[in-house]
Amino acid sequence: MYQLYTYPNCEKCEKTKSFLDLEEIAYQEINTALQEGLVEIRKLYSQIKDKIRRDEKGHLLLPILIKRNDSGIEEVVQSLDEIKEYCFDHGVEESLEVMDNMKNLVGRRKKFK
Repeated sequence: MYQLYTYPNCEKCEKTKSFLDLEEIAYQEINTALQEGLVEIRKLYSQIKDKIRRDEKGHLLLPILIKRNDSGIEEVVQSLDEIKEYCFDHGVEESLEVMDNMKNLVGRRKKFK
């Protein structure tokens, strides 16, 4: 199971969700701006703190994609490039057509907001 930790109006988070949706990768989105999401990321922090990056102010860099298995956390990836690389390495094939579709989808979302 994949969990994607996001924040509202985060362009990188939106691009990551678009990529995962286009690749038909199921994930649970956890909005860290909501109380439930904040509680979840705080519980998880001690397990992932050595695997994640922060900005110059000390804030977590989002999005964060976590893959869980029966024994716990299997993988933590933090940027769209890392997520794409992880998906590619684990059997999710990318193509220029998929990337073009993602760009078009993101562009359409912006037009309708």
